[in-house]
Amino acid sequence: MNSLMPRTVRQAWWMIAGGVLALILAAMRGYSFYTHGGVVILALGLAFAGLGAVSIAASVKRIRQGDDDLGPRA
Repeated sequence: MNSLMPRTVRQAWWMIAGGVLALILAAMRGYSFYTHGGVVILALGLAFAGLGAVSIAASVKRIRQGDDDLGPRA
């Protein structure tokens, strides 16, 4: 999960938004699997759900830790 952690808190907020979008896509894939079936649809739904959950968890971790000391911006 540390490899997915954003460098700044600002990036973390945008990553949370992307994670929510991934969870919405996972729900849509889950509904599609429920109505039509298909192993590929199920696999994509699980992949979106996992990516969304991990990105939100990593972003929350960054927000709790605060910004890294990046030094002066050049």
